[in-house]
Amino acid sequence: MGMTKREQYIRIKNEYRKEHADAPAPASTMLHWAVGARLYAIDPSAAFRKNAEEFADVLRTEMTVDSDGNEFRINHAFSTAQGHLWDDCRTIAHPNMELSAAQTRRRIYGEVKHSALSLKAYTEFHPDRPRIQTSFNFTSVRFEVEV
Repeated sequence: MGMTKREQYIRIKNEYRKEHADAPAPASTMLHWAVGARLYAIDPSAAFRKNAEEFADVLRTEMTVDSDGNEFRINHAFSTAQGHLWDDCRTIAHPNMELSAAQTRRRIYGEVKHSALSLKAYTEFHPDRPRIQTSFNFTSVRFEVEV
């Protein structure tokens, strides 16, 4: 069986340091050296996936300001049979925005549920510590914008 990626990276570090008198170096320098020494090959599909994830992070965090000065996300994602699609809220089709809102609501619900279960487990693991009080009831939360 081949080496794991972690084992490959440790080998690269060790080989680089052996070849360079244990000199410290940036990870990128060691990786460039390993590619040149034919100890490692960059996987183009993995590099593409990483760049696509970075691109999605930028889309997820791109903000603009509405007429009242409120900052909001401009891009919205929704899952379909074609995959995870991104669209701009200024031009997105209404059914796709409904789908994005529903999927976002499910994701938020899942985060709240997991947070509540984590607090429950923490309390069970540490019965001697004060119970962490928090509310997941958001009905009293006032938003600046009526939805």
